[in-house]
Amino acid sequence: MRDCAETICNFVNDSYNTPVSLLYPPHIIALACIYLAGLLKKRDSFLHQWFSELDVEMKQIGEACQELLELYEIWCDKNFDRDVKVLLEKLANLQQSKLNSNSLN
Repeated sequence: MRDCAETICNFVNDSYNTPVSLLYPPHIIALACIYLAGLLKKRDSFLHQWFSELDVEMKQIGEACQELLELYEIWCDKNFDRDVKVLLEKLANLQQSKLNSNSLN
């Protein structure tokens, strides 16, 4: 995950353009940024294992991710970074399956 550090920092910086810091504690925002960076960098198997060992509410992390993704959707509408479109597609597929699997537990 060291190769994701810059991407994680970018997500954290972008989070200041959203109300996420008013809605969630810092550790949830940090975990949401780690989650998004891991998806973008194709670290899905590592993420699944790592997050399953944490004692956090995945629903909150998913909601924080959604707040960030709404920002990127706005930016995509204005023809910003194409990597964001890739991330949105990956997250739409993976987030649904991960949230479904967590709700079963």
